[in-house]
Amino acid sequence: MGFHVDLKEFNEVLAKLQKDTSKTNNQLEQAQRALNGIIQADAMQGATGNAIVNDINNNQSAVVTGLKVTNEFLIAEMLTTLKEFQSTTGESDENAVILEDALLQTQNKLSNLQPKKHEMDSRISNIYNSVNDLISLSMPRSQFDEKLVAASKELEDTIQKVQQFESKKA
Repeated sequence: MGFHVDLKEFNEVLAKLQKDTSKTNNQLEQAQRALNGIIQADAMQGATGNAIVNDINNNQSAVVTGLKVTNEFLIAEMLTTLKEFQSTTGESDENAVILEDALLQTQNKLSNLQPKKHEMDSRISNIYNSVNDLISLSMPRSQFDEKLVAASKELEDTIQKVQQFESKKA
């Protein structure tokens, strides 16, 4: 199985993370205030009180700050990844779903169309030639081959761009 990119799902996860991070950071700030309240209350005296205050200052406050910074870093990293994906692949649709297997299947189907089209053109040409002594007909012009090549190239480019993005992140 090849790559599977679902930007809608990614954006939903990012939005949920941002919302949850906001709530979590508010709770962490409340915890920080509560820890500071313990220190400011000066209710703890002696060696035990000093040990608790030192633990809050040196450990607990650092953990709270670390969690807040980690939450913000995770959001920033996801936003950076999204921007890098969009700039590498050129994909700007927020709801895009890119499946390598589907792209490869479509590419295969397109490559099978060209021989069929040429066979049909040959048959039509034979029919036109058979009535040429009665009426002069010319084959209709078609951009089928050019459009087919362009579509195949677009599929290949998309696959290569997503693989290029994946190799950057590896």
